[in-house]
Amino acid sequence: MVRLHEYRRKRNIKGSKEPDKGLSSQEKGLHFVIHRHQSARPHFDLRLEWKGVLKSWAVPKGPSLVPGEARLAIMVEDHPLDYGNFEGVIPQGHYGAGTLQVWDCGIYMELSSSGQNSREQFEKGLNKGHLKFHLDGQKVKGAFSLVRTKENQWLLIKKRDKYSTFKAHEFDDRSALSHRTMEDITREGEVQEANRLREKRKKLTRVKRPRKRAPPKEPWVKHPMPAPKVFKETSSRETCVIENGPTLSKLSKIMWPDEKLSKGDLLDYYKKVGTMLVPYIRDRLLSLNRFPNGIHNQGFYQKNITGYHPKFLQTETVASHSSGRSISYPLCQNEESLLYLVNQGCVEMHAWLSKRHSLQFPDLCVIDIDPPDETRMPDVVEIALYFYEVLRRLDWEAYPKTSGGRGMHIYIPIMPSATFDEVREFLAVLFSNAETEFPDLISLEQNPDKRRGKIYLDALRNSYGKTMASVYSVRPRLGAPVSCPLRWDELRPSLRPETFHLRNILKRLEKVGDLWHELLFQAFDLKKAMRRLKT
Repeated sequence: MVRLHEYRRKRNIKGSKEPDKGLSSQEKGLHFVIHRHQSARPHFDLRLEWKGVLKSWAVPKGPSLVPGEARLAIMVEDHPLDYGNFEGVIPQGHYGAGTLQVWDCGIYMELSSSGQNSREQFEKGLNKGHLKFHLDGQKVKGAFSLVRTKENQWLLIKKRDKYSTFKAHEFDDRSALSHRTMEDITREGEVQEANRLREKRKKLTRVKRPRKRAPPKEPWVKHPMPAPKVFKETSSRETCVIENGPTLSKLSKIMWPDEKLSKGDLLDYYKKVGTMLVPYIRDRLLSLNRFPNGIHNQGFYQKNITGYHPKFLQTETVASHSSGRSISYPLCQNEESLLYLVNQGCVEMHAWLSKRHSLQFPDLCVIDIDPPDETRMPDVVEIALYFYEVLRRLDWEAYPKTSGGRGMHIYIPIMPSATFDEVREFLAVLFSNAETEFPDLISLEQNPDKRRGKIYLDALRNSYGKTMASVYSVRPRLGAPVSCPLRWDELRPSLRPETFHLRNILKRLEKVGDLWHELLFQAFDLKKAMRRLKT
């Protein structure tokens, strides 16, 4: 298509994955899109569908709702219609390198004086340099005009109507297409590029895998345990005052009587492991499992943070659908917050599977293998290795850990574009196949009385508002076990989760490092995997 010649001249489409097709619109209305472009010069791009392409203007400050306010708009090359759905990261070295977000989208119509022959009037306005149109988007609505002042320089002006306002207005910063923030899109772009390079390396070194189900032998790379943050502190037998942080109190209080482990022991562990732990729960709403008087006394879960709390502890207020009230969930954004929460008697942190900016769209999928008792660990291991093989056939990486109880969790990093319902639909297929493979071991029956002693696979853990004990969390059980990451080749019938506990876990971490390090930089396409599972 001739109108896209300039667009194609500037781009290496194969390298940047930007759309190249100028398809005709199949719908009645004319579409518009406003891209937010975090490039060398951050700006917005207004694009209006016209004759099989998107007429495009770069608007440095974006649209305004103030009537009469003019915003500079530089007319750029026409873009293909498919570009209206493009969202992602344009790699460095390519034209327009940076993050692109579908900030708003919808339908527009030309506003002619007569109200008739609007498309003909639009053509005339385009040639004359004065366009009048009405936007009906998810964020921006109302009448606008584009007025050419010289060459490719135009002004985008908001017209006075019921949508205009003189008040300061803040737009939602999430994508109108995927509900992702710019940070989410940037991170996923980096993840995809890392995955692409990883796959490229795999093709160069790929060997045929044995068909026999056995603990996999793994190109294991140690990611050293990060050095803990250095706190300036003054300590006594009962208190520890951290500069610009919390005051840790009642350090000698016994939390595990049988093991003679104190609150000070618990705080010392979380202080040393905090640099490693916090990235896995940062930006996730937490439910705190608190035992102020030790694990043998009644504990409780706390979600709502009310009253005083230090400035370094952030919260996120979310409406509760069940109670009809708002809940201020604690967030653990730094090591000071972690120590403050532990000092309040919190033994373990239970985290959401989605992040604060996209609560309806999880970025973690969890396979929870829940046996009826501790003696079934060999069966748990066999089932976990089965899932390992299935996920590897999907070219997915997965990360196992002990639950800290009698079972095992397998975490899978996913793109936050699927809903919780879609995640459970994916797991339903996965679990149904597993039940067929292991009819004597696995049950999907929710009622414990009907499982007949079989291992339960619980897809409902992947629901909005549900939480899982975080990796590296100490569990309030006898022996002070820790929810510990594992290498896949450590999954053997002889595995015993109680082996990893508060007294020895730091020695292990010094030896093996952070086994989950890569999880922070990966995200797999669940919808694509779902299509593969169904075929």
